[in-house]
Amino acid sequence: MSSTPNPLTLPAEPGPEMAMAEPGHAWVIGGSSGIGAAVAHALALAGWRLSLSARGEQGLRQACQRLGGLAGLAGARVSAWPVDAMDAQGLSQTAARLAQAHGPVDLLVYAAGDAVSGRFD
Repeated sequence: MSSTPNPLTLPAEPGPEMAMAEPGHAWVIGGSSGIGAAVAHALALAGWRLSLSARGEQGLRQACQRLGGLAGLAGARVSAWPVDAMDAQGLSQTAARLAQAHGPVDLLVYAAGDAVSGRFD
């Protein structure tokens, strides 16, 4: 009987799927938790420079601190860019500021989400 790996377990090293692109500058929107945080974790291990965005500044700072320890080993940098993913003008301004600070974005990960509860009829 084979065991199924836990999909929530983060790898200690990047897998072969991360070898498809040379590390560059990645902007992860929704990078402070959930899927965005998992993707940011994998990118940090692979040596990417990370710009993380989320609307919650405290969670964003905590994510940057966690990833900074990993990224220090891989030679990556992690920076926080608070913005609401539903604010188009805010995203545009943030994109311009982070590109000016860290160079053009080579990889964009949009992992922000919101849930709305209710009945579907």
